[in-house]
Amino acid sequence: MYDYVLVPSDGGPELRAVLTPAGDLAWRCGAKVVVVSTTPATDKASRLMLKSEAISQSSTDIDFWVDLDHDIGEALVLAARYRPNSIICAATRYKQGGLMRKRALVEVPRTVFTESAAPIFAIGPETDVSRGLPMGEIVMVHDASERSAVALATATEWAASLKLELVIVGLLAPAASTEEREWLVERLEAELAGVAGAVRAASLEIVESTDPVATMAAFLTEHREAVFVVAPDAGGSETAAPGSFAAGLLRVTPQALLFPARIGVGQG
Repeated sequence: MYDYVLVPSDGGPELRAVLTPAGDLAWRCGAKVVVVSTTPATDKASRLMLKSEAISQSSTDIDFWVDLDHDIGEALVLAARYRPNSIICAATRYKQGGLMRKRALVEVPRTVFTESAAPIFAIGPETDVSRGLPMGEIVMVHDASERSAVALATATEWAASLKLELVIVGLLAPAASTEEREWLVERLEAELAGVAGAVRAASLEIVESTDPVATMAAFLTEHREAVFVVAPDAGGSETAAPGSFAAGLLRVTPQALLFPARIGVGQG
């Protein structure tokens, strides 16, 4: 599916958090891990030390993209532009800060979402990456909209290429009428039938929900080896940074979130 898995390194601990799942993904895809670095410690000895550490954690060979002229978000955008068929793998992690030692989030740079066409594989702060990245099925929410079709195409590609099960989830408000329920089920069953022949197995689940983040977080506790594919945010463009649903889910779920490629973005 991909030739390169790009992981950011700006001198912080996020590199350790992402190397194992990035190496796992690279192994599954036959890709090379590329560490995108913005730190001045780029002499040969430093690179060899980092490479040895990276190989020990990711179990795969790595390459480097060193950019001292841009911040880490801009460097990732440029690396993805000049390394065709790349996926960006980045971690959203907790850090300690302030006098009260409160936890704060270190988030994937917004620039990566707004300016890069590459898909983004986001590792949340609750994700256990100590044993690689469990990947047994692909889960997505489908609301019968065009934006869901973008996510479905990516979810189908992953399920087919990696021989995983595809699970489509339809969220329905408890107050929905019988007509609304029947309409959604009919539309999603048609979508399911359209991709069933391309994947190993596919299923549809209709779930009632008044709080999509809480509902999907609970749903994913029963699907611990899933990767969740995120549809472009409702009411926004496909180039927008994660909306409230994706951002909220990323904070609480142990699953990785996959943001599909944005066609036509960052090609200039």
